[in-house]
Amino acid sequence: MSEFVFFTTNDFELTDGGTIRMNGILEALIEHGHTVTLISNIKDIANSIVGVRHIPLDIQFSKFQRRLIMLFISIFPFALNRFFLFPYLHRLKQFFAVNNQFKGIIFFEYFDNCAAYILKNLNIIRSSTLDVHGVADLEFQFKPDASLVQKIVSKLKLASSILLDRKVFGSADKIIALNEVFRDYFLGKYDFLSPENFLIVDDGLTMEYYKQRVDNVLFDTLRSKYDINDKTFVVVFAGSFKSFGGVPDLVNAFIAFSKSAENTALVLVGGGEDEDQVKSIVDSSGLKNIHLVGRTKYGVLRTYFELADVIVCPDRKHPYSDMIVHTKYYEALASGKIVINGDFPSTRLVNQNDILSLSFEPSSVDDLEKKIRYAYQNFAQLSIRYAVNREAVFDQFSYINTVKGLL
Repeated sequence: MSEFVFFTTNDFELTDGGTIRMNGILEALIEHGHTVTLISNIKDIANSIVGVRHIPLDIQFSKFQRRLIMLFISIFPFALNRFFLFPYLHRLKQFFAVNNQFKGIIFFEYFDNCAAYILKNLNIIRSSTLDVHGVADLEFQFKPDASLVQKIVSKLKLASSILLDRKVFGSADKIIALNEVFRDYFLGKYDFLSPENFLIVDDGLTMEYYKQRVDNVLFDTLRSKYDINDKTFVVVFAGSFKSFGGVPDLVNAFIAFSKSAENTALVLVGGGEDEDQVKSIVDSSGLKNIHLVGRTKYGVLRTYFELADVIVCPDRKHPYSDMIVHTKYYEALASGKIVINGDFPSTRLVNQNDILSLSFEPSSVDDLEKKIRYAYQNFAQLSIRYAVNREAVFDQFSYINTVKGLL
């Protein structure tokens, strides 16, 4: 069996998609019998994945420092960055002077991929593999901007991200992509890449999520707190409030639906850039049955899904969603509940004829409201139809299967 070494500056306090993906891949490699070493800033080793050998990094980077380092790498040649970024480079060199047995490392997050670029250029590591599960230039290119200043900032970030990717990707030995469509996007964008540069590891369900059980005490507490009873029709969203995540669309669709439906509730779990807009819509509606939970621990996600009659993945029309299936979609399916999701080319491949979930036209509040109403009116038969998803979805869409692309 092989040894895999992973590096991340994250401290695991945030349960974002990248961290969940990393956990899923580490779990799956261990399940397949491989040795896994993780270099990270994780604070509580007791909460790490069983079987992982952990090496504390103990080099913290603030949000400002991360942005500054990425900006400098994108703009300046490495010869100048050796001078500009000396304090950060020196700390990394000191760490690897002690931990010098690792010549090939896998890097997980966007900022960590920049660390890979630095370590390769300093000849500290011999090879680097980058897990690329996002497209920064698409995020900035299609970001909704409310003002001229925001448009200018987005354009500058777009240009910087392209320059950064060219340098970082150019120094990598391998790139882990989510699927062939994702890979082909980068092949078309950067002529120095070839298919041989890529490994395919699709997103999937983690063993941690599969093993989660409903916390009955928390479940009863939530029902009491949000005034939910056995007859309440509950709609749940759990995830990041990203600009293309469609959470405001879901709130507006629920408001329209609830006007003619009695005893309903909308529970929103998470936070992010659209959070203020969502709060504003909720306040303007005057409704008391829309509940913003905020961010919560990944380990209780299954309990929040147990509240739901319907789970909605409200992503808006976006090139990124056209290319990949979001992890939260698989997590929602594995709950065994009725799921409503955007009808993207990516999800269409696994959800033909709505075999796994109900689909709506992305970015259409009207169509989303109609699908919520359809689920409400046909709840009994749809519940039976989709209850079998839990085991079937894990068997087909877990990291135990998708990690084989890395092996």
